[in-house]
Amino acid sequence: MALPKIDVPIFDMILPSTSKSIKYRPFLVKEEKILLIAMQSGESSAIIEAVKQIIGNCVIDDINVDDLSLFDIEYLFLNLRARSIGEKVDLRYRCNNIIDDVKCNFVSEYQVDLLTIRPKFTEGHTNKIQLTDKIGVLLTYPKFTTFSKASKLETNDETAFDIVLDAIEAVYDEDEVHYAKDTSKQEMKDFLDSLSTEHLKKLESFFETMPKIEEHVHFNCPKCNHEDDIIVKGLESFFV
Repeated sequence: MALPKIDVPIFDMILPSTSKSIKYRPFLVKEEKILLIAMQSGESSAIIEAVKQIIGNCVIDDINVDDLSLFDIEYLFLNLRARSIGEKVDLRYRCNNIIDDVKCNFVSEYQVDLLTIRPKFTEGHTNKIQLTDKIGVLLTYPKFTTFSKASKLETNDETAFDIVLDAIEAVYDEDEVHYAKDTSKQEMKDFLDSLSTEHLKKLESFFETMPKIEEHVHFNCPKCNHEDDIIVKGLESFFV
């Protein structure tokens, strides 16, 4: 006779980049082992692959993890972590206040409720970048696979160039829209190479203002009474 199987709850959430509803289950012991091994390695690439594998196991709907945006992945994983281990995370902060030329260094703990964290959309953020009076670019959020590749490479100008290149959905002018999927990669590279520094900064503003998973915490040191505002961001901050 086969051993009984324990039912697991099913949850719904909305992917912030597409407003698509998906169903997922909490991760189990087998997924927790994957995460622990990745955390022990201390390597960003190992953590990224672990997150990818865990999401692929736990999301019930048919999705391609590599096609999700980075903040979709972060938001989805935070929800998975909350439903699997606990909604509250205890984080530690070391006070950096200087008193009589000596750093306070007092370490205190504070708590973050993961289910209250939402992607922060910067005011004025848009994917339509007008480069000149006649020419503009439509951008799409970089896919998770783009950051997976970048984490395995040395971060440099060429890596940043490739991230921008992969994010271009279309180039338009007064008469026509040229979609990247219908244009050769070399043509798109040549287009980027032809831009001025000012044009490139306009494109970079899209990445600088795109939604982020972060939590603002007001800190008051119990030892020296110094107050500070802490920004906790990125998946690794919540891996506790």
